[in-house]
Formats: sequence, structure tokens, C-alpha cells
Amino acid sequence: MWFDEPNKAYFDMIEKHRDRIIIEIVGHDHFADLRYNTSTTDEQYFYHNMLVVPAVTPVYNSNPGVAYLEIDDDLKPVNFKQSNLNLYATLGKDDDTPYEKLEFRDLDYAADFGLKDLTPESIAELT
Repeated sequence: MWFDEPNKAYFDMIEKHRDRIIIEIVGHDHFADLRYNTSTTDEQYFYHNMLVVPAVTPVYNSNPGVAYLEIDDDLKPVNFKQSNLNLYATLGKDDDTPYEKLEFRDLDYAADFGLKDLTPESIAELT
């Protein structure tokens, strides 16, 4: 993604096939993120909804987590939820923290932030 030519080819392909792509789910990032693109033409539209899932390691001070969603009958990604483990409560202890003492942060993006689905339009409304 650091080189212009393959970067342009990738985004041109995503924009060309935007009506066939439900969502792009990616990893290898240390923080969860929602992204979308806006057209570069005169006609304004959103496309390329991307979910960057949370990390599973505590590198870069992130707490490990998982994300999950459903695809509804209209082929929309919905019911996006995320759960992260708070590792800070376990640091510096001599003994392992029992599972029932671990702290989790659960997010329901519809209930907590009003994000009804993970379409590019809904993500744009959230930002």
C-alpha cells in the first residue's frame, strides 16, 4: 500500500466492483477500525466498507479482542459487536489472573453508537 501503482490498481478494482463487495475484513493492524472510501468522480457516493478487526496481541499497547458480525438476508453486514480483554488489570501480578477475574469490554455498535449496519453509507454517517 506504500506504492502508487499497485495502490491505484487496488482501489480502482474495489471501486469498479463496489456493487458486488459486501465488506472487506482485514487484520494485521493493532487497533480496530471502520473505514470507507468516497468517489473521486463528480458523482458523490460511498463505497468500500472495511472492518479492521482488533488485535489478538498486546503489541503497541492494544488490548486483545475479537469482532463479530452477521450478514442479513439483504447481504448487509449487521449486528457488529466487539469484545476486548483489559490486560492492564493483569500486569505486574505474581500469579495468573483467574478467568472469572479478567475484565472484558464489550461493544455493541448498534446499541452503543447507533451504527445500524456496516455499509459505507452508515459508516460515513457515524464519522
